[in-house]
Amino acid sequence: MSIIPCRQLLTSSLTLYVNWWGSDTNDGLSPQGAFQTIQAAILAFSTKYDTGGYDHFISIAEGFYNGTTLTEVTGGGSITIQGQGSGTVIKGNIQVNQRRTRYILKNLSFSPENTFAVSALNGYVELAEGITYNITQATSPALLVSELDGVIRVMNDFALTYTTGVLPTLAFARSKGQIRLKDIQVTATGALNWLTACLWSQSGGLIDARNFRHTGSDPTTGLRWIQESGGTIIGDSGTDILGTTNGAVALVTQTEPVVIPQGGIFTMPISFSTATYTLS
Repeated sequence: MSIIPCRQLLTSSLTLYVNWWGSDTNDGLSPQGAFQTIQAAILAFSTKYDTGGYDHFISIAEGFYNGTTLTEVTGGGSITIQGQGSGTVIKGNIQVNQRRTRYILKNLSFSPENTFAVSALNGYVELAEGITYNITQATSPALLVSELDGVIRVMNDFALTYTTGVLPTLAFARSKGQIRLKDIQVTATGALNWLTACLWSQSGGLIDARNFRHTGSDPTTGLRWIQESGGTIIGDSGTDILGTTNGAVALVTQTEPVVIPQGGIFTMPISFSTATYTLS
């Protein structure tokens, strides 16, 4: 006979704490009893608690942290993972591979080493205020990657600081993955170079780049976008993508609004001449 673990039903918002000097044997319920890793806080929410439909938080102190996988929690609501700004540095990849829990990232500085910054594989994640990207390695791959029906929704403007080497691409969507950059401004600093293009969509991927724009110098190498094998990038008169030249295939102009829901279980077809996208 299997034993079903008993979860504590939360009746209000809960904050779990993470600090580099903490311990994953702690309960994470106070700054003094912080976990050491983000993964331990995610595991606590997913195994110990029923979130009760409330919005909960993981507060991360300044320091350097490995990436994590955002797993499903019981009870609905949202989980906001919030750092202290530029002092909270994520050196690895934050990956989401489920879409029943609404995860929100804010006030974090990504400095990925040989990996993506944020990736959605059949999952959903929002990037809120205070997100920055610092690229210091020539081998860093794409910053944002969405595939297998994943959705990345960028909610606020962000900064991209570039130190050395060549960055393959800012955002890459394929296999019905979606990335929403609508109305977002990126502030770029440094001698940025693309190995391929700023935005890259293929195999049924979708990037919404309407009114996506930037400040700072254009890269010296790389295209503004690539659309191939049924990939779609939507643009409009306000779109100003980082790069040297336009892609071979013109951006799709969409007159009707494209709405990407904020999370949870949803089904919504989005039809273009190149492909039909269904979030479910």
